[in-house]
Amino acid sequence: MRLRLTSSGGEDEQQRVRSFFILRLISVISSVRVFSASALPYKRTPPSWFEGFLLRTGEHLQVCQEGPGTISNCVVLCDSHGISQVKSVTGSKILRILEAHGLAPEIPEDLYHLIKEGYLD
Repeated sequence: MRLRLTSSGGEDEQQRVRSFFILRLISVISSVRVFSASALPYKRTPPSWFEGFLLRTGEHLQVCQEGPGTISNCVVLCDSHGISQVKSVTGSKILRILEAHGLAPEIPEDLYHLIKEGYLD
C-alpha cells in the first residue's frame, strides 16, 4: 500500500514535513515482520561442572519409571538438575534412553493425552 501526502491549502511546510515522516515511519514499521522463537544454545556440549549426570542416570531412570511421561521427566531434569537440553548432555534424546531401558510408553505421549482428554475415541 502506497501512502501519498497531498497538501491541503491550510497546512504550513513544517506540518507537512512532520506528517510525511509519520506516514513514512508507519509504512516502514508495518512492512517489517518480526517472528519470535526460542533458539538453541550455540555450545551443545555439557558444562564442565556437570560430570555426574551420566553416573546418576540410573537414579533418574527409577524416577522415570514412577513418573507419567517424558515431558514431566524433562521438566524434572530442567528444574532440579539445570539441564535445558538432555541431548546435549547425554548424546541421545530422553525417549531413546527410555526405549533402551524398556521404559518407553506404548503410544506417543501427545496421543495419550488426547485420548485421555476425550478428543480421540
